[in-house]
Amino acid sequence: MPDGARVRVLHVMSDSNFGGAGRYLITLLRGPEYAARVDAEVACPRGGALWKSLRDGGIKTHTLPGSDKSLDPGQFLPLVRIARRGRFDIVHTHASLVARIAARFVPGTRIVFTKHTMGGAGSAGIMARLQPLLADRVICVSKAVLGELARSGVPRGMLDLVYNGVETGAGAEPAGAGPRVPSAGAGGLSQRAPSQGAGSRGRDVGPVIVTTGRLEPDKGHRFLVQAMPRVLKHHRGARLWIAGDGSLRTELEALAYQLGLEKHVVFLGFVEDVPDLLSRADVFVLPSLSEALGISLLEAMAASLPVVASAVGGVPEVIEPGFNGLLVPPGDADKIALSLLTLSGEPELALRLGKNARKTVEGRFSAAQQAKGTVDCYMKTLRRVG
Repeated sequence: MPDGARVRVLHVMSDSNFGGAGRYLITLLRGPEYAARVDAEVACPRGGALWKSLRDGGIKTHTLPGSDKSLDPGQFLPLVRIARRGRFDIVHTHASLVARIAARFVPGTRIVFTKHTMGGAGSAGIMARLQPLLADRVICVSKAVLGELARSGVPRGMLDLVYNGVETGAGAEPAGAGPRVPSAGAGGLSQRAPSQGAGSRGRDVGPVIVTTGRLEPDKGHRFLVQAMPRVLKHHRGARLWIAGDGSLRTELEALAYQLGLEKHVVFLGFVEDVPDLLSRADVFVLPSLSEALGISLLEAMAASLPVVASAVGGVPEVIEPGFNGLLVPPGDADKIALSLLTLSGEPELALRLGKNARKTVEGRFSAAQQAKGTVDCYMKTLRRVG
């Protein structure tokens, strides 16, 4: 295919919820660098927040039957039909194993698979050795993911490192208008309160701490909630906003109640305008137990927030402790609390970390760089370069 030719791509998502992979896809599709080279369509299950966002954004979307499972046999024939009728050059899958199998039944179609997570079937045993049959190239969102796949037996020559990227324009920066106090009953943001930064709040006011992500075991929210009593001993007005939903929401709400935190911890559910939420917080925490890279982390850094993050997966590839954030051991509530208290006690440090965090994203983790790396991968795939 000539370098200047446009590429027809069908993205397939098995998850209709708006998690990290969904935000990755939306960022990719709406980026001018990607749109300049690619004609993209998407296939995913109906009804989730991702499906709605794609349709509302004018992206041509094919509705898949069945569930959010990676291997749903009921999606095989619909995917074969969609791929054949669309005459796509590439089927680009995001965890959908059935889509990779279906694409092999469409002559002339190449397969690209983005590995968004650590571990899982794609990194283990026979599934790793089958990757050359199930994909032509694999995009790894961090060196940690790439190394894990290579060690598991996936040929190094079919692996491409393309870091996650986020938008870094004006909309990603803090609005400077101060935080709003979330309304627990409404599940959204309501009245406005003044912000003075993570390190400038008094004992009775306290910082606004935010985290975003699916409420699932691997995200480690339990440990962030458990860190709050220690923070509140020093800042009675500290608040924790938890944006996202998932299977652990009821359990986490019960934990907050047991710890007497119901006035300080607010579960917001799904938040569509993440930049607005981040602009009204003082510090971001990523308490994950497993993380390939962390789009939510990059979004917070783009918003110039000081961040506290677990040293897992690809996170240390982003965070240089003391320069653009603070790292803590995974599952350590005490270290999370200590890091939050450090930031609240050292306003100059918090400000410096936030500024350097944004510079890091602008330099290495922008949406434009993600788009370029993805298109380069497509070109390799179509030229059979590996």
